[in-house]
Amino acid sequence: FAPTLEAPTSDLLDTLQSFFSKAISSRDDACITCKHTTSSSLELRLLAKLDFIQLDWMFECQRMETSSARFIKDNLIIPLLLMVSNSKLLSSSLLDSASKVKDETLTRKQTFKRTRSSK
Repeated sequence: FAPTLEAPTSDLLDTLQSFFSKAISSRDDACITCKHTTSSSLELRLLAKLDFIQLDWMFECQRMETSSARFIKDNLIIPLLLMVSNSKLLSSSLLDSASKVKDETLTRKQTFKRTRSSK
């Protein structure tokens, strides 16, 4: 998020079109269209099929006022990024713990087998 970033709407449109085209180029069940509706707004439409459900998203994008953008950054974007970061750390920690438990269980099984076979 960069509230001071200024870019012409047409440049943003080209960037979005390029990004989404690469993302769905290998799929024949998805389509994206981007168009300029006014000098400061964009319309982004994404059609995709998920199993038997046809999804159709329409995003109408307009330039925000700086105060609104700052509010969204402070109250939505930053908290979401922190939650994602914490979730990744927790997931990593849980995977490490599960791996250790698995290793300990295997070691105990091997020790038990050796003990039984030596008797």
